Amino acid sequence: MSNFNEFQRAAKAAIRVALQWFFLAIPTGLICGLVGTLFHLSVERVTELRADQPWLLFLLPAAGLLITALYKATKCEGVGTNNVIRAVQSGEPVSILLVPAIFFGTVLTHLCGGSAGREGAALQMGGSIGWNVGTLLHLKDHDRRTATISGMAAFFSALFGTPLTAALFAMMVEDVGLTFTSAFVPAFTSALIAYGCSLAFGIAPTHFAITAPELTVWSAFLVILLGFACAAVSRLFCGLLHFMEHKVPQLLPNPWLRVFVGGVAVIAFSYLFGVGRYNGAGMGVITAAIDYDLGHHADVRELPEGSVTTWFHDKGYDSSSCKILNQDLMDRVYSLVKDVKVETTDRTRAFMAAAFDNAEWATRDPMVLRGTTVSGDNYWKGAYDHANAVLMTETYQCPDPFALTEMEDVALAVAAERLGMLDRYIIIRDSVNMDVFMNGASPASLWDPDFKQSLASESSVEAADIFATAMENNFKVGRVVVDAILNGSL
Repeated sequence: MSNFNEFQRAAKAAIRVALQWFFLAIPTGLICGLVGTLFHLSVERVTELRADQPWLLFLLPAAGLLITALYKATKCEGVGTNNVIRAVQSGEPVSILLVPAIFFGTVLTHLCGGSAGREGAALQMGGSIGWNVGTLLHLKDHDRRTATISGMAAFFSALFGTPLTAALFAMMVEDVGLTFTSAFVPAFTSALIAYGCSLAFGIAPTHFAITAPELTVWSAFLVILLGFACAAVSRLFCGLLHFMEHKVPQLLPNPWLRVFVGGVAVIAFSYLFGVGRYNGAGMGVITAAIDYDLGHHADVRELPEGSVTTWFHDKGYDSSSCKILNQDLMDRVYSLVKDVKVETTDRTRAFMAAAFDNAEWATRDPMVLRGTTVSGDNYWKGAYDHANAVLMTETYQCPDPFALTEMEDVALAVAAERLGMLDRYIIIRDSVNMDVFMNGASPASLWDPDFKQSLASESSVEAADIFATAMENNFKVGRVVVDAILNGSL
């Protein structure tokens, strides 16, 4: 009987704990999920606005002054991630006013081009919400620390869409090498609820599709070398942060002057290293490094908005970077079609001559050429990206330097290769757009719906008979190849 009573007491205690964590996780997850979602959408919107209005960068010093005033008004000056960590370690209180201070301060920073990540903001706002929810529920000191961890996990999950990682990260951030294991259930539950909130508002989880390189002695050595390099850079970065936090205030004791000078310095560095490339959260740089492609938007030097370009990798990076087609087949096909007469129109001739100052390449008769196709996820234009395309053909040792750009050929080549039919793959394409800008055009104007001389206007190249004529030319050339296949000569 005593064993049964012990079991009952243990069961009741377990149920009480479970209910306690359940009633903690629901409000924490919902509040962090909704605030985190709003924060994500706000940062996303102001980032787009800054890209459309690059002059906002010059407001960064003024934004710094406003953020300083906001922190002083909320009495959150000097409060940050360390305070949230101490809340977990020792139960130190965290003001709820930290949430609006971080929220509006980070959004304003992103609007004006300051470099600020979302991870620290997630920990600070989530920890503040969690601690205060625990206080409202009259939780004991230890349980309130758990609530703080749950808030951190929930907010992180709402931003990045990784509930399990968010829970584990929040549990371990309190002390490196130690884990607040008792917080797992409420933290993970809160993270799941917050993740559900973000999904309900259409926020896709942050993810990258990568292909792991083959494991060799050399690749293992490179990984080890990368580890040492990252450790060295991390030490340098931490040292620089410590200097900025402790030494700069001694050199510039006035906080208003300090933040203004910092804003001016960020503007200067932005123009030194490329406007837009390193401003904001830095996701463009991460995307360019991980989720790479062979295509480009206009180079940052030709794009005032400062959109991030991506670059190509050498053909040893993965198996699909470069596909060399059957050269004998290409030679035979070219010999059949090289003399096929392709047409243009007077309207196109007149437009090309006017748009490109009677350049020889723009006014010559159209012809059938052998060439290379450069594939990517984006189209590109401009002198710098033209040079990149030429460099690609050289890097990949393409047989023909003349290059067209599109988005499907490599994908089709991969499919043909898997079927053992790559040697039978023939590509016939029409060049209808040039990778240089028309007179009076700019990278911004090409995609601006309000630009009067946009590609949709009557005076633009898109209206210059090029597509209908190209389809006719494609039929003429393609017909020769198809006929040769049907009669057995190819």
